[in-house]
Amino acid sequence: MVVPSTADGFRATVSPLHSLDGKAGVSFHTFKLTEDRCAPLPVKNLGRGMFESFVREELEYLNLRVQGVTQLRSGRRDQDPAKDRPPTPLFILTLVRGPEVSKVRALTDLCGLRVSVLSYMAPKGPLQFNRCQRFGHKQRNCGFAPRCVACGSSHLFSACATLREQP
Repeated sequence: MVVPSTADGFRATVSPLHSLDGKAGVSFHTFKLTEDRCAPLPVKNLGRGMFESFVREELEYLNLRVQGVTQLRSGRRDQDPAKDRPPTPLFILTLVRGPEVSKVRALTDLCGLRVSVLSYMAPKGPLQFNRCQRFGHKQRNCGFAPRCVACGSSHLFSACATLREQP
């Protein structure tokens, strides 16, 4: 087996695995190189009523390219998770690593509001992917078959008949 010694060699080795996408019974797990990972930046004080599309348009107007804009929603324990959770004034901007990150960190005003760009704090504990129930990766790096968290069979949790039969 040849082990790639450069970042481009690693990308060339892993790309055929991603193209399989679980076909032909191939299971795999890989990781992303640090330079290929996106940088999440929390932005505080944008307001609860702000739309993600407005934030994206404002950033494009400022010539800042972002890959994603996501408004966080309230996750209080006393709320029913089935109901729509109310938005918070906190947004997560996802950027490709590079000079754009420092430009976004320098922002003080966005969409006519004074904002604070914070450092992202990763959640504590292991990362578990909810499709295969394995630890240490997310969707982009998963080639495992789906596994139900309730019964352990090879199907998604949303298609589980066990939940309907017995509590």
